[in-house]
Amino acid sequence: MKKFKKSIALLLGLIMVIGSLAACSSADNGSKDSNEGNKGGFDVVTNEDSIYPAASELDPYSVGVLLWGYTDQLGGSVKSNLEYLGKEFNVNFSFVEALTMEEYISGTENLIQRGVDGILSLLILPSMIEKAEEAGVYLQCILNESTDPDTLKLIAESEYVTGMVTENDYECGVAMVDDLYDRGMRNIVWIAPEAGMAANHDNRVRGIEDAIEKHDDLNVLANYRGTEQAEALQSFAATYPEMDGIIVTGGAGGGTESIYQVMQSEGLNGQAVLATIDIGEGTGEKLESGELGWIAGGQFPTTGIAFAVLYNAMVGTPINDTPEKTIYRPFMVLQSKDNYDNYMKFVEGSIPPYTGDEIKALIKKFNPEASLELVNEYGDNYSIDDVVSRHKDLFD
Repeated sequence: MKKFKKSIALLLGLIMVIGSLAACSSADNGSKDSNEGNKGGFDVVTNEDSIYPAASELDPYSVGVLLWGYTDQLGGSVKSNLEYLGKEFNVNFSFVEALTMEEYISGTENLIQRGVDGILSLLILPSMIEKAEEAGVYLQCILNESTDPDTLKLIAESEYVTGMVTENDYECGVAMVDDLYDRGMRNIVWIAPEAGMAANHDNRVRGIEDAIEKHDDLNVLANYRGTEQAEALQSFAATYPEMDGIIVTGGAGGGTESIYQVMQSEGLNGQAVLATIDIGEGTGEKLESGELGWIAGGQFPTTGIAFAVLYNAMVGTPINDTPEKTIYRPFMVLQSKDNYDNYMKFVEGSIPPYTGDEIKALIKKFNPEASLELVNEYGDNYSIDDVVSRHKDLFD
């Protein structure tokens, strides 16, 4: 029988951020720059035999991006990838930082005032949909989805919401539990943001909880939902010396690194194995040492797929007639240092996982065969092996 010794549920409000409205990447209206990324950006791949139009042949467009930030590894890679696509598609991107629902709404207003043609956003809220409809601006959800029935109804009825593209978070939650169990871990804890803050984390938790039910001899010592995740792990380390497995549902914005630091400071290395999401600094070393057994990442190319769906709508060839249905893509899973090395070369290296031509193949105006089915085919094939096989000849 499963043993639930303790469950911590701290109901914290949404993160309160002091300062101005969500900040665009320009300095207009006192907003702050977000020019730092995790690297120098991606190289444009020159293909003289390309059957697709060059950026100079395309009409210019302006697209806004609403995300938590652009200086951590995931956020920086999203920014670099979209800037790369901007060069390929003659699109100017404006990057806005937003942490609260209020900042997503105000960020939407700000971008509309700046004259964008479309918006890529982590959150999609009813008031954002209303503002986009009024302005005739297309709105695409990235790296997340809405599960609220009222919001989904608005999305289905909207002429300007182009859809939601994200990873299959539920399956990822299941996989984290199964991996720890298969490694022999029987006394685990799990940590996630507060319920209701993000659908992707809520879906991962559903997967975790369902997977736990499959294993009668798996003991859940504790769980925590809130913003003080590193502190929660410190508390668990002191309270449960028998703890041998840790699940954290994500660590964008530096959270992954903070969990690594707690494992080091609390002497958990060699005692407990971590399963988590969001690759960060130190991931390669943690995989090599064995204290990190399973990590999912590779989400940033999903924003390029979402951009393709948005771009199709902006140029008058929409391909998604069921925007209320989420387009799911798999995570890229790393379980060894070799996986990590290939990831850093072929995914986070000088060439993005999808080149400009590979994204242009998803645009119906350029490729009559482009469709939602082709978008899903890209997702079905997505893995480290897929990227290596497509791009091995592009690298020295």
